[in-house]
Amino acid sequence: MSVQQLRLLHHSMSRPETYRSTYRYFGENKELRQVNIDYANRLIFVAERHRQGKDALSTLVEQALSRWPLRVA
Repeated sequence: MSVQQLRLLHHSMSRPETYRSTYRYFGENKELRQVNIDYANRLIFVAERHRQGKDALSTLVEQALSRWPLRVA
């Protein structure tokens, strides 16, 4: 998945998400807010479906955003 696709799944368009920041964030032991849980669900959905060879990444990103829409703060 491209970094641009990763950023589409992220809940905040105001900060440029990276793989490094995603790994770091979810590697820490802390309570997750709902927006972060939705982000994690989008990532897991895309990763699992991609591993199963279900659809193109762009389609999986669209499906993930449909299932867990971005929340407006």
